[in-house]
Amino acid sequence: MIGAMRTSLAGMTAASSRFEASAGRVAAAGVSGPMPAGTDAPTAPGALQPAPSGGVAMPEVSFAAEAVEQMTAKAAYQASVATFRAANEMTRDVLDLLA
Repeated sequence: MIGAMRTSLAGMTAASSRFEASAGRVAAAGVSGPMPAGTDAPTAPGALQPAPSGGVAMPEVSFAAEAVEQMTAKAAYQASVATFRAANEMTRDVLDLLA
């Protein structure tokens, strides 16, 4: 049961990261400016990319795709929360039986 709780926590963390990354892409849509100091060229999809002028440019963002990404991340988070709650309840029941 503890393994299920760990797995669900990892799922919540992953879903939260996916949602945050998508929200960041939406927030940075159309942004351009100087490359932040000490930043190497990013390789993540949707990350700010070096522009020929020496600055950065945000690649085109599909708002529909990002909305879908955020909805699936939210659903994954909710499923992980439900799994955690079920595992927590089962653990509590087992401890009650042993008491």
